[in-house]
Amino acid sequence: MATFNRSKAELRKAWLTARRSLSPAAQAAKSQALCQQLQQHPGFRAPNAVVLSYFSIRQEPDLMPLMALMPQVRWGFPRIEGEALHWHAWQLGQPLIQGAFNIPEPPLGNPTIDRPTLMLIPCVGADRQGFRLGYGGATTIACWLIQPGRIL
Repeated sequence: MATFNRSKAELRKAWLTARRSLSPAAQAAKSQALCQQLQQHPGFRAPNAVVLSYFSIRQEPDLMPLMALMPQVRWGFPRIEGEALHWHAWQLGQPLIQGAFNIPEPPLGNPTIDRPTLMLIPCVGADRQGFRLGYGGATTIACWLIQPGRIL
């Protein structure tokens, strides 16, 4: 098991180093390409689609262009309240506050979301089969997985 964990740690380090080496223009181009791909997912076409997403804080793909492409979708973003993670509606142009860990969050007064259609989860990377490599804190994925809905 130690070998497996060490190789995950080494892979995580290599992928994060590669991500940090990208120029801002290359990062923006990759984000835009991902947004174009995600836009084609049938979950975004569902009536009354509700998508849980994230704000890029560690050079993950920026999904704000996807929000601009999909204004009909109801978007939700995480907000830490005490020790719990809650989801609040947010649309481009609305104010944000600096939350726990200096992460942008929707204000407390924004409506909560509890029945998403899709979830977009940040990660260090994923392989072609869809296996996700996170940041090494299993609590992050556990917080995301308590929500019903489809995860991308």
